[in-house]
Amino acid sequence: MTSSRSIRLVRVQRPLIEPMRSGAGGDSLMKMVTRMFQAFVLFTICTITASSQQFPAPVALGLLGRQDPGALAELAANLQTCGVHNWNDLKASGTLTYASGDDHPATLYLLGANYSRLDVETPGVVRSIRFTPTSARSSDERSGVSQLTPSAFAAGLFALARTWTSLGASTNSFSLYDQGLSNVAGPPLHRVTLEYALGTPSDETTTVTFATDLYFDPTTHLLIYDVDSISYGTTGNSPTIREIYYSNYVTSNGYLVPTTIQETLNDQLQWTLQLSQIESNVNPSITTFSF
Repeated sequence: MTSSRSIRLVRVQRPLIEPMRSGAGGDSLMKMVTRMFQAFVLFTICTITASSQQFPAPVALGLLGRQDPGALAELAANLQTCGVHNWNDLKASGTLTYASGDDHPATLYLLGANYSRLDVETPGVVRSIRFTPTSARSSDERSGVSQLTPSAFAAGLFALARTWTSLGASTNSFSLYDQGLSNVAGPPLHRVTLEYALGTPSDETTTVTFATDLYFDPTTHLLIYDVDSISYGTTGNSPTIREIYYSNYVTSNGYLVPTTIQETLNDQLQWTLQLSQIESNVNPSITTFSF
């Protein structure tokens, strides 16, 4: 099936976050954006400390249009298991608990692969991060609304929606690499690398690709982890391994969805999102994802 598909060579960008220009206040601006990115994308005030990294970093090869049969079969099995072939969007509410134990009401919105929003209601203010296909903007009580570069939000909130919608996209817009079974998290999990580009640029020579590793239970075909390697924009800093862990899947509106989502940075738990009320295919307005 893959032999008839063309493979397009594209440019791979590393690090994941584009460095900002120095001079004319560029250094101070870079520091400000880095602080905001950590505050809103990660929703944490914890300092990221080095530790042993459990998962390997995903690697983008600069290819679009390649789908390994084993990886394609795993993704198809996941869609079949979760019943999400006709899934369009999700709205869910619950509680986000930081590693410190502080918990706050939270609301999650997902629309297709590229629109997402997470609101966290802290005392006196709602922290919010909102993604569209071309930008990510965040707001909090200290800095107001700020814009992040496309490479900074490439990993997005997490890869669940991108996993559910990839097979409906053009086969030349993504690649799937079968990495076989991995014991890195304990029991064997099927590791699949998803490589993709942001948007649909017309000039192939300027296309930038990114990679996310997806770890599936080989028996149930549920997505258990997605893993990204993210640099936070400070020159000389090593990339951080971000792990998203999915658990407590339940059937809601005919779809099998995780009700517990955890974010870990370099093996350090940052937050746990517990969803209690889930609605699907409510057709939110595109304006939901803009400030």
